[in-house]
Amino acid sequence: MDGEEMVAARRDHVRVDRFEDDAVVLNTQTNEATALNNVALVVYDCCDGSHDLAGVVARLNEAGLGPADDDAVYLALRDLAD
Repeated sequence: MDGEEMVAARRDHVRVDRFEDDAVVLNTQTNEATALNNVALVVYDCCDGSHDLAGVVARLNEAGLGPADDDAVYLALRDLAD
């Protein structure tokens, strides 16, 4: 993936319960739950099909979660995909 490709969109069968600094994501098809820290949550929020890699990095830095780079986004995306 280069910086111009869009980040994959979220799936419909996922419910997100947000808390102060993190969230729990529930896959309603498998009933599996995963905790997301604030970095993963920002990346997840950017998975709407309209953010490219540079845009996700910028959102992390704007949220005070940086200095973020491409590798931080790729790591969060890998964790979200699992």
